Amino acid sequence: MNRLNFIIEWYHKENERRLSLNDSLNIPIGILTGLFALFFFIAKEFTFSKESYSITEIIFIICLSISLILWISVVYNLFMSYNKLFKGYEYKGLPYPTELSEQHKKLVLFVEENKNELGYETTADSIYEEQLEQMINEYLNRNINNNDTKSQYLHDAKKYLLSCIIFTLICSVPFSINYIKNKNNEKIYKINIENVTDLKTSIMAKKPTPPPPPPPRLIKEGHQPTPPPRPTPPKPSSPKK
Repeated sequence: MNRLNFIIEWYHKENERRLSLNDSLNIPIGILTGLFALFFFIAKEFTFSKESYSITEIIFIICLSISLILWISVVYNLFMSYNKLFKGYEYKGLPYPTELSEQHKKLVLFVEENKNELGYETTADSIYEEQLEQMINEYLNRNINNNDTKSQYLHDAKKYLLSCIIFTLICSVPFSINYIKNKNNEKIYKINIENVTDLKTSIMAKKPTPPPPPPPRLIKEGHQPTPPPRPTPPKPSSPKK
């Protein structure tokens, strides 16, 4: 087995592992979003008694508080796994191809200038491969350590996420009991109107009635007609302030 080819393949595997670890964050983030919406819903719909808390309410508060703490722990570990909070992970990669090409040219000149001291067995390609092997070994140490750290935080995040889901399921039990209990206590009133005519009559009876019209003027032949009544003097208006 060629040792250089082995470490080059390992170097590529670690780069693929880094991308795989970053992609693994998508599912926990989606679950966290759904759990947050569920927390908001059950906290809003839960009915607390105005007096002292019952056993159902105490269990609900404890389970919901633990779920929220675990939810925050998951968020923290996901941030650490993805970006080490705000510091970021520093990976080491190979230099640009132009830089490697320039290095090979420098080695060719170096071998030609020091041919006598180096011997005929030492070539620019052998020195180049040796340096490349040392470089990749150094880069691998950094990249493997970063990936192992990301993997550990991701593992902790999934562990806390599973615990958060379990406590959320436990929290749903007192929530369901509270919901059913308050639903049964709701009073439903039904109004049935049987006689619309009587309802209209009662409504009209409540309205104010205007004064009745004056009686007819009776006229009898051979008798003097009744003189018209005097008009009612107007009421004095109150002075304006």
